[in-house]
Amino acid sequence: MTFESRNTSRQCGGVGIVWIKKVWKSLYSSIVLRMTASAIIAMIVVLALMVASSQYSVSKNRGYWQDNITEIQRMTSPV
Repeated sequence: MTFESRNTSRQCGGVGIVWIKKVWKSLYSSIVLRMTASAIIAMIVVLALMVASSQYSVSKNRGYWQDNITEIQRMTSPV
């Protein structure tokens, strides 16, 4: 095998493998980046929902106890 034929075989076979490796690396990087971004977004959404539900629960409990206090005051006040 001469130097030229070895060089040609490297170029033909090597280009395909290099191209596949680049595509695979790019695809892998893209998938990892998107999974990381979606995990961060999911954590933010869950945290926001937890805060919102907590605030709603506190608001409902305040209203409930305020109604009970008013009812107790009404029942215990002299007529």
